Amino acid sequence: MGGFEALSYTWGEENLDGRVMVDGKLCYIHKNREAALRRLQYGMRYWIDALCINQADVQERNTEVKRMRNLYEKAWSVVVWLGEECEESLLACDFISSICHLTYFMNGHCYIHYPEEFYREKKWKPLMDILTRSYWTRLWIIQELTM
Repeated sequence: MGGFEALSYTWGEENLDGRVMVDGKLCYIHKNREAALRRLQYGMRYWIDALCINQADVQERNTEVKRMRNLYEKAWSVVVWLGEECEESLLACDFISSICHLTYFMNGHCYIHYPEEFYREKKWKPLMDILTRSYWTRLWIIQELTM
């Protein structure tokens, strides 16, 4: 395992309104990436494609894209950034946790026992808000999350 975590995220808007210091140098980045960096654990090393690969150099980008699988495999873990927290994000996370508690495995199969009131939960909408974020439309997440 590598001594770094890899960040999986969506690029966001085209404009580079965000700023971050990397090795004492000011870099302009997308706001979505800046928001993720502000919430990551200080002191950990992160591999972030848009900062680690010179995006202006097509040859470098093409070479590094071929190495992406290897990078995600070597990462200690992959941190997923779905975007800024919204008003009901915590409700959705609590709901996911409750679903996990209702799950059990038997004979190689996964089962979920839902009590009847589970279907009337008001937490379905917050969960759908998270599951319909643009992050989930990226094809690259398959490679990033399965390594």
